[in-house]
Amino acid sequence: LPFDIKAGVVFHNQAQFHPRKYLLALAEKINGDGSYIFEHTRILDVDKEDKKLILSTKDEKITANKVIVATHFPILNSHGLYFVRMHGERSYVLGLDTKNINVDGMYISAEKPKRSFRTQKLGDKDILLLGGESHRTGEVYNTE
Repeated sequence: LPFDIKAGVVFHNQAQFHPRKYLLALAEKINGDGSYIFEHTRILDVDKEDKKLILSTKDEKITANKVIVATHFPILNSHGLYFVRMHGERSYVLGLDTKNINVDGMYISAEKPKRSFRTQKLGDKDILLLGGESHRTGEVYNTE
């Protein structure tokens, strides 16, 4: 690392990918042939009839053999009372030019506040992503 640390743990062969590019490519493969992606669709209820799932929205019903729920928050509060335990968080990230910085790998701190950094390709150059300082939304007023 280009600075001193007290200790660290190494995980070799870590994967690094661009999440948006990955999800866009995945979405292209999923849509069609009886498979669909629904965005901005509020599910109000899920029922099961004859091994089929029936998802109810305000105006429609969606029937499916299998459903993947890919949301940050659960869509139903049936068993775990998740609404009591979950909360919104906000964190920040800076993208910096890496001309004079040589960083190879992905790093995250163990203490709070959490901080992380890694490089990411942006066109033909690498940028350094510095992230952290997360907090519950609405609880921190001075984030400078």
